[in-house]
Amino acid sequence: MAPAKAESYRVPAADTPWLGVREPEQAKLWRERCLGMYRQLHQHPELSGREYRTARVVAGRLRSLGFTVHEGVGGTGVVGKLANGAGPTVLMRAELDGLAVAEQTGLPYASKARAQLDGSEQGISHACGHDVHMAALLAAAEKLAAHRRQWSGTAVALFQPAEETGLGAQAMLDDRLQDLIGCPRVLLAQHSSPMPAGVVTMRSGPVTAAGTNLDVTFSAVSGHVALARKVENPAQAVGKLMALLEELTGQSAQLHHAVGKLWAGSGYNIVPETAGLGLSLRATDDERLRQLVHGLRHAAAEAAALHTQGRVPQIRTRGYFPVLCNDLEATAQVHQALQRLDFPVYWQVEQAWACEDLGVLARGLRTPAVYWFLGVSDPVLFSEADRARMLEGGIPQQVPANHSGNFAPHLEAVLHGAIAMETAALAFFKEVS
Repeated sequence: MAPAKAESYRVPAADTPWLGVREPEQAKLWRERCLGMYRQLHQHPELSGREYRTARVVAGRLRSLGFTVHEGVGGTGVVGKLANGAGPTVLMRAELDGLAVAEQTGLPYASKARAQLDGSEQGISHACGHDVHMAALLAAAEKLAAHRRQWSGTAVALFQPAEETGLGAQAMLDDRLQDLIGCPRVLLAQHSSPMPAGVVTMRSGPVTAAGTNLDVTFSAVSGHVALARKVENPAQAVGKLMALLEELTGQSAQLHHAVGKLWAGSGYNIVPETAGLGLSLRATDDERLRQLVHGLRHAAAEAAALHTQGRVPQIRTRGYFPVLCNDLEATAQVHQALQRLDFPVYWQVEQAWACEDLGVLARGLRTPAVYWFLGVSDPVLFSEADRARMLEGGIPQQVPANHSGNFAPHLEAVLHGAIAMETAALAFFKEVS
């Protein structure tokens, strides 16, 4: 099926009949509750594994909607169940955690949160859009709870901790998640993307990349830089490893790496005892990622042999993200359901380089997954030419992307996310006439 044309773009209205809230006043109140929750979550982000306040907020809201709630699943995870007669179980997932990125948007509800991380105090924000996902899921849950006569089955709202570190999904599985929710018919999730608010992109098959985060630390005997030719230098080992990584990934269309952290000594004239880097390795499939990690280990050993007299570098894995694959049949169902609304849906877009541990949940639960990208950026930032290039990965420079301190989702996008999630869920529930 051909993708929608870029010029067909338009923003869905929040008070259209398919919201299921036909009275204008009810639609207005639903909108206010949805955006009020979003602003609250946006202002109070928490780091991976520390989402205590966030978990309490979403758990309380689910209880107020009539869901049976389980807290502390896999650490801070929250699972809400709404049983509504015979029918399939539909699992809807959002992420709880924020990022160590100081917000610079200047919004009246901007995050001013700070937290200790790696020995220093850092600004915290929802720069990846997880606040959008949570508020949208809660708003969709509200609508499902309010219109139980229209569907039959069990709705499960899952709020997962530590997605950014790649540890949260497995932690929930290890904490007997399946005993709580059984065998869902489908697993639904969405992710904020710097596209115009209202746009949805999706594909069947591989959606995101396989990835892992690693810390590599070289060690040596410290000394004066005047003797640099006679002493070991772990900082030079870091530089060598970075050069070797460029050779490993090169111009490959299947491999990618990025260095996100660097650390070394404390003085200009002192050769440090340790130096290292934190990096992300990504590949288009799990086997290529395994080979890339193997290549990294050999490259690190080569760098150590040259600059630290062969001292074995310390390599620590900081999370793993398998390739997330969308189920063909289930994805087609969601695609058709969204197309019946005013969403411009771009179909069979390219596999993304983003990583996502939803694949861990899907594999662990043996449940078909459907994952889509939701445009959240202000539409006025995009020219017609920008929209035409959108499917080629051409996000214009004036549009702040995820993980930026200037990332500021448009408020309408939160409502679109709620509509999309509810619509996707209703595509699988047993319809009640």
